[in-house]
Amino acid sequence: MHSGPPPDAPLLGLSVEALDKIVQSLSDPNWTTTDVCRNVILPATMEHKCSYAELLLKQNPHTSHVSLATCFVSHAWACSFADSVSVIKEFAAQNNQKKHFFWFDVTVVSQHEVSHRSQEWWSGTFRNEIGRLGQTLVILSPWECPIYTTRAWCLWEMFCSIQTNVKIDCRVPAVQQSRFISTLLTDFDTIMKSICSVDVLKAQAFLEDDRNMILGAIQSTVGPDRLNNLVLDQLRGWFADTAKSSIENVSDDQEGVGNLVQSVATLFESQGKRKEAMALYQRALRIREAQNGPNHPLTAAIVYNIAVLLQMDWKQDEALEWYQRSLKVYETTWGYGENHLEVAKVLNGIAGVWKAKGKYNDALTFYQRALKIKRECSDPQPLEIAKTLNNIAGVYALQQNFVEALSAHEECLKLKESALGYEHPSIAATLNNIGGLYYSQSHYDAALPSYERALRIFQKAYGSDHPDTIATQKNIDSVFKCQGKHIPSQKSTIDIQPKPSRSRCCSVM
Repeated sequence: MHSGPPPDAPLLGLSVEALDKIVQSLSDPNWTTTDVCRNVILPATMEHKCSYAELLLKQNPHTSHVSLATCFVSHAWACSFADSVSVIKEFAAQNNQKKHFFWFDVTVVSQHEVSHRSQEWWSGTFRNEIGRLGQTLVILSPWECPIYTTRAWCLWEMFCSIQTNVKIDCRVPAVQQSRFISTLLTDFDTIMKSICSVDVLKAQAFLEDDRNMILGAIQSTVGPDRLNNLVLDQLRGWFADTAKSSIENVSDDQEGVGNLVQSVATLFESQGKRKEAMALYQRALRIREAQNGPNHPLTAAIVYNIAVLLQMDWKQDEALEWYQRSLKVYETTWGYGENHLEVAKVLNGIAGVWKAKGKYNDALTFYQRALKIKRECSDPQPLEIAKTLNNIAGVYALQQNFVEALSAHEECLKLKESALGYEHPSIAATLNNIGGLYYSQSHYDAALPSYERALRIFQKAYGSDHPDTIATQKNIDSVFKCQGKHIPSQKSTIDIQPKPSRSRCCSVM
């Protein structure tokens, strides 16, 4: 008797009622999914050596509780089974336009032996089936330290969901939601750190072969950094939306709400959701002004954030007014003054406005003043200095002052190398800038080494199909074309699908 559907069969799913019936049968409501597998699923299916879903079909071929899956459930086996089912029930109740059937691995994959499906099945058919379902439900539990983000298979499943552009719904079990929301008000940063912490290179799987296969597939395609960023973006998006909805009905005068609103605004800003960020910053500003007055540094920090958003929306004149308002507070507040790092940050913003308006000499004046503050502060930060040097180099390049631009970029490169090592993507970005300066002057032989080193860094960090890798390869091709040389054939940048094996059995946690 086969273990699960044949390789070309669609994925099966169970109804909410069938899953809830399992929960009702548990002798211990705190059992994890692993416990349920060992104490319920395996004994029930022992005779037929099949999945639980297949068992229900054998008992009643016309059952209404097993059908083609409509939603993929991504979860960690070490979490509470009852909590996971509660999330599924909540999802089904809120999406009741149709009856859902859930691909919940412990119930739809035979747990009697490791799957013998080929690597191609898991990387091709399985991945495509996730895309066909169009919906992935991610269960984050416990939220204080989600096991989900530490499991290699969970990260792989989310990656497949992102790759196939399905709708991803992240949720916390209902029994944990009230504690989650109350903690938002008092310890936002801790929650953010615990939930939005992903490192696929440290993720584990019960079977080491599974882990090695997943990591090998990731290394050969998107690369671990890219996968981490994709998953983090998804988690940050969910976290921002959840936090925003949580504070909508919280009074402005409640303790801690000002900090929370500002933090959520910053989170939306980091995701490029400027409209949402602006509304929250304006609310945070009202709270700060009521609590601290208009001339307090905490108020000035929000004024600065609003200026940044206005500048991003190309409202340069408005941005300049808000920057100057923030600058005045910092320069005249005791404990800050004209040489404070917060002043340097605002000066950078003002310089950016002048640069955008084409007033390059004014821009240089403010950038250089900011640079002086960063160099002379009590604890100089190489990367902060490098940022301003990069900005200065950009203005010099616009003025076609290539000598000064190159000097600034080269110092920027040395600072980044000292802080980040020699293979960080930020190093590659500066190398591309240096290559571009040489290219602009038709110094093609000088441009090529910088471009080639940048390409090697991007390929290692992101893979061949990342936009930065592709753009750098185009830069190199342009150099060869200008030199009248044949452009060497490059490795195809089409999407290469990873090929992991799969062992979603009771031993996987």
